[in-house]
Amino acid sequence: MDIGTSNGLLQKIHSFFKVHDSMYKTATAGAVSGLVAAIMVCPLDVVKVRLQNQTASSVPKYVGGTVSTLKAIWSEEGVRGLYRGLSPAVVSYLPDRAIWFSCYYKFKIFFADSFHCSMDESSVHLAASLSASVVNTLLLNPIWVVRTRIMLQPPHPSPASSLSHHYTSMYDAFSTIIRTEGFSALYKGLGPTLLGVSHAAVQFPVYEKLKQILAEDERHRLRDPQHELSNTGIIIASSVSKMIACIATYPHEVLRTRLQTLHPNDAQPEINKYHGMVQATRLIIAEEGVRGFYKGLSASLVRSVPSAALSIWCYEWLLRVL
Repeated sequence: MDIGTSNGLLQKIHSFFKVHDSMYKTATAGAVSGLVAAIMVCPLDVVKVRLQNQTASSVPKYVGGTVSTLKAIWSEEGVRGLYRGLSPAVVSYLPDRAIWFSCYYKFKIFFADSFHCSMDESSVHLAASLSASVVNTLLLNPIWVVRTRIMLQPPHPSPASSLSHHYTSMYDAFSTIIRTEGFSALYKGLGPTLLGVSHAAVQFPVYEKLKQILAEDERHRLRDPQHELSNTGIIIASSVSKMIACIATYPHEVLRTRLQTLHPNDAQPEINKYHGMVQATRLIIAEEGVRGFYKGLSASLVRSVPSAALSIWCYEWLLRVL
């Protein structure tokens, strides 16, 4: 390749990234923040999923909450137990954040143009967060199913069961699920997961509003109209918004976990106990009451609030650096 051709290629690459500059910055910042979050919160993810999966018809293995569950997993399975499912967690969080934040950014532009208003409007934040969450969910649900299954399984194969499989890797999990349950099994829990887009619909409009309020307060106190929101402000806004969203929308997570996991039916062991969002909702209420929808909530808050604060701070910081 001669110098003229190579220079032309470099110019084309430069032009491409210049045109799509904001989108790729957003995707890169989102992916890195997702990687950091996946590694930091994996043990709490394991605790949350295992607590969510304890049904009324089985003897609960984990009692006493988040700390005692962490201790139980540590004593029985060691560090590997606390990081069970890390590979699919990383594989899911990397594209999860990259896709979500880049879609959110693009949808904000789209809806601001469509509504003929500023990107700072609450209606734009709401529409963009809902749209980004739907796209994200449809693309990544199969990875979340595999992650949930691997996080729930014991370190060694359990006694033979018609619905029990011990996955040795992500590839084995994907191939086994498709072979034994069909491709549609990778979309189990899609209903409550789509219902869970309400989480982002609560979190990000609240986050954006809190950012505006805190930034205005800091500008007023510092008497600097160009001042950008401080790290402390970002952490406060992200933590408060995540906590509100988590408490408001938590039941969908329990439903999703139950539907994505294999639960043999007492009367017909070959049939899964939960088979549909409405049926699962009724069964949980009948067997466990409303409290059944909030199993693992403390673990989720301990996991989600610092994770969101770290992830969003990392995202905002990287956007400024890039």
